[in-house]
Amino acid sequence: MAAGVSFFGWAQGQQIHRNGFEGREPIWIKGSADANFREILHETTDLTARTGQRCERIKIDADQGSFIYYLYPTQRAPLTEDLSARVWIRSSRPALQLLGRLVLPQERNPKKPDEPLTTPLAPIGVQVWLATSR
Repeated sequence: MAAGVSFFGWAQGQQIHRNGFEGREPIWIKGSADANFREILHETTDLTARTGQRCERIKIDADQGSFIYYLYPTQRAPLTEDLSARVWIRSSRPALQLLGRLVLPQERNPKKPDEPLTTPLAPIGVQVWLATSR
């Protein structure tokens, strides 16, 4: 998977977060999964960049399951009708989804009172460019 991310939102004027993945260290963080999987490769590279010079590349070998999460940490973003997110993915598999999570910092998680309450957002459609090789 190769990815580029942009988040756009409005609050007290326009706030934009963009990451072109031009750095040398990967940013996406391995999260939870309901399948056994092995991360074969996780790097930044100049071999498959969509725009710019570099991109982040993740290659995994997975058993059957319904999800494997990778997390992209961001700063706070106001939840408004104008909030949007884009991610460019090149993949050997179709049907990838971008999921969001709303953090309510003033509300406590009843199961873990020391953590803020979070709620998932509906999956966002992602345009996937299928790779010609695996």
